[in-house]
Amino acid sequence: MKKLTKKNLDELASSMPVISKSEQKSYNGGSFVYDQSGVLLGECGTGNDIIIASSLFDAGYVFSTASPDVVSRVMTTIGNDMGIVGGYRDNL
Repeated sequence: MKKLTKKNLDELASSMPVISKSEQKSYNGGSFVYDQSGVLLGECGTGNDIIIASSLFDAGYVFSTASPDVVSRVMTTIGNDMGIVGGYRDNL
């Protein structure tokens, strides 16, 4: 493995664009926002959690407080997006 040095980073900076702190935040994480039927509405912010809301602009509530039916729908969507066939409840 190659040792990481200031020189290596300077060489990298000359060949790759340097991104600002605000750009770094937009690339790292973000809360995944789902509606109550399990549809992914998008990502927002810099968190790393799942929010249940009616829109990306709604404050919503955290996934851990969602009803079992909402959890099932969201988990099914996540599984389907990963290529897992079937519903969350089917595997319990």
